Amino acid sequence: MREPMTPDLFRPHLRTRFRALLEQHSPIELELLDVADHGSTDAHVQFAIEFAGPADAPLTQGLFRLAHDALGEQVLLLVPVARDAEVIRYEAVFNSVRPAPEG
Repeated sequence: MREPMTPDLFRPHLRTRFRALLEQHSPIELELLDVADHGSTDAHVQFAIEFAGPADAPLTQGLFRLAHDALGEQVLLLVPVARDAEVIRYEAVFNSVRPAPEG
């Protein structure tokens, strides 16, 4: 079974590179900038992760297959949230029911 997506899954990979795998273009590198817990409880996991990508290769809001050397591939909904001359920041928000303990 694949590990559930939680803040703890992503935190060890801050400042590492993910590759947005695009069908008709070369991959675009995104750096994981932040992992923010948004009120997770015993029953729910609520958090967001933020990436920075190059300003000269913008991604539109949508589903993207991201590859990471340690985490493998996953599909995330990325939303552009900020831009300056050098980078575009993207956010992925998670809100899910926490798996029940086994046993």
